[in-house]
Amino acid sequence: MKIVEPIMKSYMKEANLQSQVDSFELSVTESKLAWFTHIVAAILRTKQISGSSSEESHEILDAEISACVLQLINISDSGFHSKRYEDVSKQRLDRAILTFFQHFRKCYIGDQIVSSSKLYTRLSELLGLHDHLLLLNVIVGKMITNLKCYTKCKEVIDHTLNLFLEMTSGYMSGKLLLKLDSVKQMISNKNRDLFPFIENWECFRSRTTLYYTIGMLIFLEDNPVRFKSTMEPFSQVGSFKLPLTHNGNNYSDIRSSELVFTQYL
Repeated sequence: MKIVEPIMKSYMKEANLQSQVDSFELSVTESKLAWFTHIVAAILRTKQISGSSSEESHEILDAEISACVLQLINISDSGFHSKRYEDVSKQRLDRAILTFFQHFRKCYIGDQIVSSSKLYTRLSELLGLHDHLLLLNVIVGKMITNLKCYTKCKEVIDHTLNLFLEMTSGYMSGKLLLKLDSVKQMISNKNRDLFPFIENWECFRSRTTLYYTIGMLIFLEDNPVRFKSTMEPFSQVGSFKLPLTHNGNNYSDIRSSELVFTQYL
């Protein structure tokens, strides 16, 4: 902890600078933070694989090292750093954070986790996060930021979407996701404006993964109103395409309408 604190302070200082930032030094700083984040993820993964019982001292340690990574999220997406999504070192850091989320979620987020555990007590003291729903909201918030800001980096986009799909695939974790306003907004199918990568044809497989995951969330509950609201944009595009195929329009008009329609798939 004593080793990483000065690195975090340096990274926070660089976030507040708008110019005269040494790109090499910044890259080194992010590389160190990425390694630290991977180490924390590895500690959580070891606990997950071993299935060892959660001793009080271990949970407190997990909380303290996890708090550093959770604080790092706010720093990495603020100030000067919020303009650096094309930098490789930042992409590596964000992927390390996603790996941390993957293992933290499996250890401490779910219906079988006791919210009054020592980990959440300590996280409440450090960050004000006192239960797994608040932690889940942090994770989803970071995923949404990635999907908003990364328009061309398929590695980060796909890593983010795979984590989202993994979280959705569990019945209870999916139910927890549906409680979050941010997830409800995603289901509302305004993603074309929310996530620019959808317009990038190089990410068409990623777009499919996003809609597949949203579809899984929709069918977790018997909610006809939500289903109709989500499918409305598809119906509008489909109804626009159908008359073109019956009114003697030329091939280019029909093909153009098909391209518009497939952007939603």
